[in-house]
Amino acid sequence: ALSQRIAHGVFGYSTPPDELRAAIAERLERLYRWRIDPSWLVFLPGVVPGLHLAARKLVPADRHTLIPRPVYHHFKRAMTLAPRAFSEVSLVLQNGRWVFDEEALRKSIRPETRAFFLCNPQNPGGTVFRRKELERLAELSRDLLIVSDEIHCDLVLDKELRHVPIASLAPEICRRSVTLMSANKSFNIPSAGCGWAIIEDSKLRTAFSSDVSAHAVGSPSVFGLVATLAALRHGDEWLAAQLDYLRINRDVVEKFVAENPSLAMAHTEATYLAW
Repeated sequence: ALSQRIAHGVFGYSTPPDELRAAIAERLERLYRWRIDPSWLVFLPGVVPGLHLAARKLVPADRHTLIPRPVYHHFKRAMTLAPRAFSEVSLVLQNGRWVFDEEALRKSIRPETRAFFLCNPQNPGGTVFRRKELERLAELSRDLLIVSDEIHCDLVLDKELRHVPIASLAPEICRRSVTLMSANKSFNIPSAGCGWAIIEDSKLRTAFSSDVSAHAVGSPSVFGLVATLAALRHGDEWLAAQLDYLRINRDVVEKFVAENPSLAMAHTEATYLAW
């Protein structure tokens, strides 16, 4: 697909094709039974800009946010650079899984708290949050905006587990959610550059996308658009083979760690990262 685009020879500005919007919507419904309107999509050069936009555009300067600890470093970086006040909600290790301490989460919510940032599946830790766990997180976060980084959603290694987008739980949760996704991790194409936010609420979507429409944040690369569409349309067989490969690597690492008493690691349910 990339070779064909290069052969075309024109590399000017581009807009996301309707075929890509439709492919994303179809995939979400097929994999997660989550029906979205393609108009909810805001295209980005990647998920990281989405974290920073959410912090700056959706959290007022005098408001407060919650982020997990540990978590991918751009969560904290988005808050410190915005800057926005934030509290870190520590995850706890239970039966080899990093999960939220629900009491700590409840106590961290202040009157000025505006948003709860989630990483699902969790990076680091590799946790695939179960539906009931996500329902509890949605209940505990009450009326807060939920910003969920779900870039590792395709990389679930335990065959009996399934990724659940938190916004797919209920319409009222979807309306207060920003879900960040990309094919960059799953198909190893981050340098091509394409991600998206799924935002049902039109006011949230307009506020979030203002810097995108003003070109303060770059649009996706034309190669990112092409590669992402090809991956979503034709990449499932390749992705399944990659998951088999990653699963074997995970098992090799876990076996090695188990045989060394001085080492320990959480069970990696998802992602390609062992911690």
